[in-house]
Amino acid sequence: MTQTTRDPIDGNQLPLPDSFRQLHLDGCGRLQLPVAELLQRAELCEDLALQLQDSARHIHFDLGVAEEDVLGRLHAGLATPQAELRPGEAEWVTARVAELLDWLDRLPQELLPPTRPAR
Repeated sequence: MTQTTRDPIDGNQLPLPDSFRQLHLDGCGRLQLPVAELLQRAELCEDLALQLQDSARHIHFDLGVAEEDVLGRLHAGLATPQAELRPGEAEWVTARVAELLDWLDRLPQELLPPTRPAR
């Protein structure tokens, strides 16, 4: 999930996860938003995942909630309009939290971020 690409379009040197970039491609493989906005959204989602990992760990270890249930609850909160995430971003953040906590094997299939076939 964390394979990254350097974006040659604007010379940005921050790594951009390929899985995140795929969320914002149209059917022809073109970005659906400006590169600067894509980078801002990627940073927002990464920051969100980093913040949520401690909460997820606490819910699991201190409250005894199963990993898949913790991830489901996180996703439910992220999928609300109040979260202001674009389509696919809630799934991406949930999967990133699972990756950070080494819980990818506990991530339900329906919470995997959408992918596009390679061109």
